[in-house]
Amino acid sequence: MSHIIIHIGTHGTEARKVQSIFAKNRAILKANNIIYPDIGDGLDHDGLAHILIDNPGENSKNPAAIWEQYVCSKAGSDQTVIISSYEFSRMQPSLIDMKKLRAIISAFDKVTVICVIRNQADVLQSIYQENSKTKYPGSWGEIFPYAVHHKLVDGFSMDFGILYDHLLAGFKPSEISFLSYESEMRQNGGIAPGILNHLGLNGIELEDSCPDETHPVDPLVWFLANQLAAPDHASENLYKLVRKCCEETYKSEKPTTILSKVEHQKMSEVFEILNRKFEKRISDIQPDLKVSPMLDNQDLSYRGVLGKNFWLNMSVHLVKLRRKGV
Repeated sequence: MSHIIIHIGTHGTEARKVQSIFAKNRAILKANNIIYPDIGDGLDHDGLAHILIDNPGENSKNPAAIWEQYVCSKAGSDQTVIISSYEFSRMQPSLIDMKKLRAIISAFDKVTVICVIRNQADVLQSIYQENSKTKYPGSWGEIFPYAVHHKLVDGFSMDFGILYDHLLAGFKPSEISFLSYESEMRQNGGIAPGILNHLGLNGIELEDSCPDETHPVDPLVWFLANQLAAPDHASENLYKLVRKCCEETYKSEKPTTILSKVEHQKMSEVFEILNRKFEKRISDIQPDLKVSPMLDNQDLSYRGVLGKNFWLNMSVHLVKLRRKGV
């Protein structure tokens, strides 16, 4: 029986790592009748997603022919094909045509859409950090209120009900499975093994693609570095200096957040209601799915935790660097 899996990572759910793991282990997966196509366009399948954008004026490629070349030719086999891209979940500026996608893959005996979701505070923070790697992400004073009001950040919806509607434009409810990022990390130690386990393909040993970072990325450090560099992009050296000052000024086992306590409470008020509605809506198909709640207040080190001691320490370091002509 041929089976195609459309993996919709959504931001903050380790989609890039999943793609890297599947790409690195293509030979192992193939030995188990699982195909992770190499379309010659990086580790992901964004290229396959982009040609399905319903905008004929900008898209002259034949989506069916491209998908046939890399994917649908496997429909007559007993293989499972995994396609993975963030772009399937993008709501702006252009939508993927889900009806067109479902029609193109209709020759497969079984179709499964797997969408990994995470609590919205972490999603917002993840997108902010991702943008910070390559550019100044913008003013937080504009990003936060826009995200809360429109339930949208960087073109991706934080209202899972809206995302579900987008998927239902092409797929049956029975073809769509949502996975909780937090639950999969606790139970399976990662999203890649979680996806395989969910599909009944557990027991396949995959080599990890990237070791854990010696110095994990700290969201609050990114935020502070951006404040200092604005409107320019914060350099790696500035990031390292801010991290050093944070470590010298404040030591805690609690995870940091770019949110203030008031902002965190506001996100909880807005999104917990939407999450309960979403859970109720899909309860006939997935009665056990729960969107992980945002962390309790005492579990976080909020943005204002550093105080004036951090800025005094930072000022001393910056003066020293200026004296050195750096």
